[in-house]
Amino acid sequence: MDQALFVPAKSKAEEEVTQGSYICLFGGEDLEWIRKLIATAKEVANIAGIMLGMVYVGKSNSKQGVQRTAATITSEELSYCWNDPMFFWLFWARLESMFHSEVHLGMSIENDPLLHVIQTILNFDRSNKRWAVFCQSVGPDMVAAEGNIVLESIEEFDKWEDDANQNGFLKALFDRLIQKHLIRLFDEIHLDNLTILKHLIYAKDDIQPLVDVLRKKTVLLLISDLNISFEDMVLLDQIYRESRARPENQFEIVWLPIVDIDPKSAAWDMTHQQIFETLQSIMPWYTVHHPSILEPAVTKYIREEWHFSKSIIIVALDPQGRLASPNALHMIRIWGNLAFPFAKEREEALWRKERWTLKLIIGGLDDRTIKEWVTQGSSICLFGSEDLEWIRKFTATAKQAAKTDGITLEMVYVGKSDSKERVQSIAAMITSEKLSYCWNDPTFFWLFWARLESILHSKAHYGITGNDPVIDEIRKIRTYDRTAQGWAILCQGAGMEMGTARSDIALLDSNGVHPSNRLITPGSGVNSPDRIVCAECGEEMGTIYRCCNE
Repeated sequence: MDQALFVPAKSKAEEEVTQGSYICLFGGEDLEWIRKLIATAKEVANIAGIMLGMVYVGKSNSKQGVQRTAATITSEELSYCWNDPMFFWLFWARLESMFHSEVHLGMSIENDPLLHVIQTILNFDRSNKRWAVFCQSVGPDMVAAEGNIVLESIEEFDKWEDDANQNGFLKALFDRLIQKHLIRLFDEIHLDNLTILKHLIYAKDDIQPLVDVLRKKTVLLLISDLNISFEDMVLLDQIYRESRARPENQFEIVWLPIVDIDPKSAAWDMTHQQIFETLQSIMPWYTVHHPSILEPAVTKYIREEWHFSKSIIIVALDPQGRLASPNALHMIRIWGNLAFPFAKEREEALWRKERWTLKLIIGGLDDRTIKEWVTQGSSICLFGSEDLEWIRKFTATAKQAAKTDGITLEMVYVGKSDSKERVQSIAAMITSEKLSYCWNDPTFFWLFWARLESILHSKAHYGITGNDPVIDEIRKIRTYDRTAQGWAILCQGAGMEMGTARSDIALLDSNGVHPSNRLITPGSGVNSPDRIVCAECGEEMGTIYRCCNE
């Protein structure tokens, strides 16, 4: 692309182009904006160590206004202006002629960068907007944007200075402008989500149909690297397939893979490609054709604005393209499709109804066995440990105590948060020895602990970090889980409040109201407490740790 095409011959601007300087062409009649742009651009050029020539090109339909503005710019020595008013007219006439010529030859803005820049400038001019174009004669790149976005971007040069030093001034500026433009788009009101999606997903060739099928739908952007967990894939697959049977709650998922290496470079080898294709093949939802489809500026926006690093996030967009949630992953892990449409208002509404119950922490993690026990009125005890000897003693002691008190007790092993293979081995032993019930699907163990973490994240998102029964109980479980000791919680019914163990002690409460008035321990081992005080009456408990008032 020859930038001299934009500049009339025999001008100082043409000389600077031929000398290899960076050139900033700008238009509009807002003198205050012009002064700020010129001052800031010159300062940035000095910091960046580049030669920058600035040329005022006026407007296409304001001859007298342009001449007055040009006279002020010249008198204040702000930047270069053409002395011959004819040059202003020639500039805009040339743009119009270049546009018509390219269209006549069958060019389109999707595959012709020059035509795209020309149309952008003409659109800004027709809508009476301020604008600026940065270019360099020695390269093909030109960067055009609306005036305020340009000014804001160069005012924040300190935020992209490292990128400019590493990737070049124009490339870094282009990336920054895209980020600023995306921020603006999310602040605006749209009739549908197409504008947002086209800017996030590079809309050309085979990608255009993808954007079209997402129009006016709730869209979940699944953002991850190539190390997305199998368990999260299972969960998303489940809720996605369930949603197909609910027309009123349907949504679409689009996988946007963001990798640390340049997918257009040699570093993206066959190994990376095969991993990408394998993941793509097992996803029933939409995916981009290739990671390189995503513009570097878009991936940078996702990292900075949505705080994506390594861990998977799920960004929810409503049918108008508004940001419903910057990360709906946690509400999906907690409530599944009940979280639809995955907006913060829905999350808040769900939390207003929730208490510390069995349904909250294992709802959906069942093969109907636990649900049947709840229906039958059984008390349910969840417990965790990787100490098989403790498990044997605890389950035997708990069953005996329940029998003595006439309680129908069912026990469920939920493992540990960080011992995947060990938990599967212990679960197999528990099942073979018929000590208690274990999930047959190993994914359920992972999802149980992931849900507890997601509950904390979801609560913290709304500033709830303390003085909350749910948070307090989960923190207890996490504390016990980090030790070698076992723990347990008990409830009666899916919606009843639960009691939580302390240290090596399991809490049992047949009524589900006073979780501290019945304790069972696996004997008098070294980890068993010498003295336990009832949380309800404050008195010391007996050997079975039953409240002395009973």
